[in-house]
Amino acid sequence: MSTLTDRERQALAAVEDALRTYPLAAPPRSLTPAVTARLRTVALVPRFRLEWIDLAISLFGAIMTGLVFLLWQSTTPEMAARLQIQFLILQQQFSLLAFAPLLLGSATTALLASLAASLYVLPRWRG
Repeated sequence: MSTLTDRERQALAAVEDALRTYPLAAPPRSLTPAVTARLRTVALVPRFRLEWIDLAISLFGAIMTGLVFLLWQSTTPEMAARLQIQFLILQQQFSLLAFAPLLLGSATTALLASLAASLYVLPRWRG
């Protein structure tokens, strides 16, 4: 990564200032009035539309969360102890700690991909 000198920063600041303060040039006469009118009426921010799949996924997630909560509430102490024993046996057989870096790496990759996607889409929404 290169660092800018003071002279380069001043030059870039002058260019930025010029781009922000100079008036916009009038459109050329070759553009038809219909094209110019259309460009002025285009919305800068896309409209939010709630699709059926959004509702279906939300409903599915809410139902599954409720079912997990209900099942957790109905767990008896004996069942909890048996689940702990089964989990310990599974952990001894497969050594789940060996998969921890894989799971952590996958979660980090998913987080970074979603961050990159949001940074890619965000400028389009602002116009």
